[in-house]
Order: sequence, then structure tokens, then C-alpha cells
Amino acid sequence: MIEALVFDLDGTLVNSEELHFMAWKEILEKHGAGPFTFDLFETYIGTSNEKVATDYISSRNWQISQTDLIREKQDVYIGAYSPNQPLPGSQRNFRAVLRRKILALASSSHEKEVRKILEVMDTEIFSRDHRWRYGQ
Repeated sequence: MIEALVFDLDGTLVNSEELHFMAWKEILEKHGAGPFTFDLFETYIGTSNEKVATDYISSRNWQISQTDLIREKQDVYIGAYSPNQPLPGSQRNFRAVLRRKILALASSSHEKEVRKILEVMDTEIFSRDHRWRYGQ
């Protein structure tokens, strides 16, 4: 019998890919990367902020740290996040499972980004009787 389920967060429960793209586009173009298209962004889906930052910093010889570039991207991403991001059906399905099973959420996003998503989702998807723990 299944006692617990793990849900991926980005692109499964919430439509966050477009926001990640818009945040990276704004920051990379601000630093002179030239056009950053969604087709190019798609090559990074499933990787990490570190991968995007490292690729752009090293290929363009930028004098910014990986940490600072990621922080800029996260600030744009978090500022743009809104409650209308859950994917269709995710609220209903997640609530149904939440009442019956132990659930875990997984994400390759940074904790800062995940906390923002959960903050918004708390009122959008989840009931108020849950407790979240963050781990590695």
C-alpha cells in the first residue's frame, strides 16, 4: 500500500518555468548577454541557477560572482511571483491526496524560491492544517 507521495514543485504543481525564464532574461540581458530566448532557456530547464550563472559568467568573462548573479535573478523571480501560478487541477488533486497520504515536495529550485512558492501556495492549494519542513 502506498503511504506517501512525492510531488515535484516546478512545472508540476505550479507554472513557474515562465517566471524563471523572465527573471533570467531580465538579468542576463541587463548584464549584456544579448537576446535570451525561451528556446535557449529550455536548454536549462531541469538544471540549476548555478548552471545558468556559471555558463554566462564564464562564456562572457563577466566580473560578477555566481552568488550575486543568482541573487539578482532570485530577487526578480520572487518579486514577480503571484498566486495565479498553480497549474490547472493541481489544487483539487493535491488537496485530495493531502487528506489521505504523507506528502513531500521536491524541487531543484533554491530554498528562497521554494519558500516564496509555498507562501503563495499556502492560500491557493494547501489547507491550513499542515506543517512544512525544509530539508536537503
